[in-house]
Amino acid sequence: MTVKTVLQYVQGALNVMSSDSVTTIANGPNGTLEGASVAKLLADIYDELVNREEWPWLDGAMRPTQAALTAEPTKLLLADSIKELRVLSYNVDETGLAPNLRELTWQEPADFLRANSAGNTTTGKFISLANGIGFWVRKDAMPTYWTSFDDQAIYANSFKSSVETYLVTAKVFGFGTINPVFTLSDGFVPLLPEHMVPLLQNTLNAAAMRHFKQSVSQPDERSRTQQTSQARRKRSVTGQHGHPHTINNFGRNR
Repeated sequence: MTVKTVLQYVQGALNVMSSDSVTTIANGPNGTLEGASVAKLLADIYDELVNREEWPWLDGAMRPTQAALTAEPTKLLLADSIKELRVLSYNVDETGLAPNLRELTWQEPADFLRANSAGNTTTGKFISLANGIGFWVRKDAMPTYWTSFDDQAIYANSFKSSVETYLVTAKVFGFGTINPVFTLSDGFVPLLPEHMVPLLQNTLNAAAMRHFKQSVSQPDERSRTQQTSQARRKRSVTGQHGHPHTINNFGRNR
């Protein structure tokens, strides 16, 4: 079984519905209003499917990016594609000769503020947040802890100003769950393991029949139920569920 484009999913559903065929999901000369509506339905079904379970195929490496702010040198930014960041590491090598990854420890925001409530300009830098809250970070040591106050930005407890002006993207490594983006375009291929492609197609077929034909597609309904159970039983090839280095429950659930 191969992957499918948005157009191919829509064409499959229209075929089951005995509707006019299309060569684009756009409502125009080569498409139909029904085809465009089925494409939007596909987007909703895909979003519901990927958020239904903690699918292992959504786990992987990710990289928060540098804020590049001298006023907030330990700030990193989370992309919208990051749904949950469970592990954060930083390359603390100071020579530039070899990687030396250190896994940073998560601290709850309140604990982070308490731990960094005092400092001085000789060894530290004061960071003031937009809401008036502030804290000190050390500027003479590589980071060891991290936190977030808004699920959009990360702050580490220190950086080494003699090595870098602020924490940099190239030295950041993370692991967690991605939040896949769905694009309504003909050639877009939704992120999905091959064994779940039939599930998405049959779910779309059944939903389209209910929504647009006020009818039930019994074969698609049966296949959808069977394939949902199979997908839930399917495990990653490596046999790992979750990740052995999970250190906190920090997440960006949408």
